[in-house]
Amino acid sequence: MTCPLCSSEHLVRVLVARVSLILC
Repeated sequence: MTCPLCSSEHLVRVLVARVSLILC
């Protein structure tokens, strides 16, 4: 299943992970 919402959610998770690493 390839939906734009899933791909965008994945990108958001990656961005959140990077931000968390920077903050921590």
